[in-house]
Amino acid sequence: MQNNDEKICWEKKQWHQLQISADSSGKPFLICSALECSTPVCISISHSWDFAIAIAARENCGVDIQQVTLAVERVEERFVTSEEKNILAEIADLYGRRAALTLLWSAKEAVKKASAGAIHPGFLDISLNSLQKSGDAFLFAVNVKDKGSGQNVSQLIWVKLLDGFSYAVTTQNQGRM
Repeated sequence: MQNNDEKICWEKKQWHQLQISADSSGKPFLICSALECSTPVCISISHSWDFAIAIAARENCGVDIQQVTLAVERVEERFVTSEEKNILAEIADLYGRRAALTLLWSAKEAVKKASAGAIHPGFLDISLNSLQKSGDAFLFAVNVKDKGSGQNVSQLIWVKLLDGFSYAVTTQNQGRM
């Protein structure tokens, strides 16, 4: 449900007062400069070829789109472990190895974009634990190693293949306070 600040901003159609800014680490966020709706909104943006995707949320969020190409196979040792390949076998059987790897790449990119702070996790700091089919998409469960504390934090990522592209969406806190 929208709070009153949001309703005022959007009902008045104050689109010209929206601006994209970036924090000290370069992460974009949205600001409505109208007094009634000055609360920052976290955003994430991604593009691949002629397509783009964006998400806005009150918490850190991440989105990624990637075209399924051969390139992902050339760099797989930089972002996927043998355990993750075993977990991805179900997707590889359905859609092919390249598509499965691209879904994992997109998921990890979305997690990196949703991470807070100046130090973002590396691809190998994000480990796929399980996946679950969800309609025509998948829900990936990952652990993200916090470089500051060394602790693992669980995160869910919704991923989907559509027309030769991989889409991934996540939020960092996922309702946790």
